[in-house]
Amino acid sequence: MTLSLEDMQKQMAREQSLPARLGHTALLVVSASVSALTASLWLTEPSLPLRTHIAFGAIVAIGLAWSGFAWWVLANRRVMLANQRVIATRMALGFTALFLIGAVILRSRLGAGAVVTSAALFAVASINAIVAHRRFTRLLALRRSLEREALEHGEQS
Repeated sequence: MTLSLEDMQKQMAREQSLPARLGHTALLVVSASVSALTASLWLTEPSLPLRTHIAFGAIVAIGLAWSGFAWWVLANRRVMLANQRVIATRMALGFTALFLIGAVILRSRLGAGAVVTSAALFAVASINAIVAHRRFTRLLALRRSLEREALEHGEQS
């Protein structure tokens, strides 16, 4: 399947699809809600152990990061050549790595189930990152090819 330069420009200029906007809106609402609820609990319980303070801080920071990501995607309102997927998978990799490190450090208290679960989540995030990077690379190559074709057609006219 080949796309003309005009087709590619139309595709790039269109706004995000309704399902994509709804998904990012849901992400924004859920992540902001989790952050707000966790922060309110965290602030009203000052006598919690240090590791709980660290965990609540991490939950709030991760929730705010996802909220910021969703806000950024919604504010752009354009198809972003898979940039948002690459960024989302990098965030997921970082957060699941953090979870895996915490589970390994606290494995004597949490048990093997937490380590296995966090390792599985990290594996899924890794696979998603590979897929997102490959898709981005393919789209970038297609764009460069279309730009070369446009330049060649421009020189011939």
